[in-house]
Amino acid sequence: MAKILLVDESASDRRHTADLLQRNGKVEVIYAGSGPEALSSVERLSPDAILAALPAQGTDILGVLQDIHFRYPGLPIVLMTADAVTPVLSKALQQGAVTFVPK
Repeated sequence: MAKILLVDESASDRRHTADLLQRNGKVEVIYAGSGPEALSSVERLSPDAILAALPAQGTDILGVLQDIHFRYPGLPIVLMTADAVTPVLSKALQQGAVTFVPK
């Protein structure tokens, strides 16, 4: 069973996204509400991939994603964003995220 770390500041968005991911019963979803919490979860729980909501302003997530990519270069990071073309998204893709999906 694949283990996905879902990072989103919104608890309701985390629940909704997790419900979608778990529909087929082949995915275990673990949660983080912030960048630092995501880094801690990666270290403790060894997820197979990260699905991270990208806030418009980037908050602390860009630095954390860069740090995760540096420490765990084989760990895929997929971003979720409401805006398909933003400087924050472009920077995140340059710092190791593999792709993005619309939120």
